[in-house]
Amino acid sequence: MRKKIFIISIITFLIDMVTKYFIKDVVIIRNFFEFKRVTNDGAAWSMFSSRRMLLILIGFLAIYFIIKFAYDFKENKRNVLAFGLLLGGCVGNLYDRVIFGYVRDFIYFKFGSYSYPIFNVADIGIVIGTVLLLYACLKGEEDGSRSIKRRENR
Repeated sequence: MRKKIFIISIITFLIDMVTKYFIKDVVIIRNFFEFKRVTNDGAAWSMFSSRRMLLILIGFLAIYFIIKFAYDFKENKRNVLAFGLLLGGCVGNLYDRVIFGYVRDFIYFKFGSYSYPIFNVADIGIVIGTVLLLYACLKGEEDGSRSIKRRENR
C-alpha cells in the first residue's frame, strides 16, 4: 500500500508543480472561471496569514500523520488514492511555503457577486483525499488495530 500511495503523491505533486510553473492568467469563461496567478502567505481563505513558520510546522505534522494513519485504514483503491492525494497536496503546498514563503494559487471561480477563494491542484488533492477518507470512516474502514499489528510484527 505504501508504494502506491507514494506514487500517487508524487504524481499529484508533479502536476501541482508543473501547473504552478506554466499557468498564465487566462479567462476561460468570462465572469465564471479563470486562471489568475496569486500568492497566499496564509492557509485556506488566508487564515494564519504571515504565520509562515507555524504553517510549515503544521505541514510537516500533516505529512507525518498522513503517513502514520495510512496503515489504520482498510487497503483498497479508494483509500490508497485518498492518502496519495492528501500526501501529494500537502507536499505541494509545503514545498511552496518553504521555498517561496507563500503558496502559488491560480484556479478562480466566480458565482455572481461571490468570488470563491483562489486555489491550486494541491488544494484539490487535499479536498478530494479528505472527502474520500471521510467516506471511508463512515463505512467503518478505519481500524487502528492494523498499525498495532504492524508494530507487533517488527
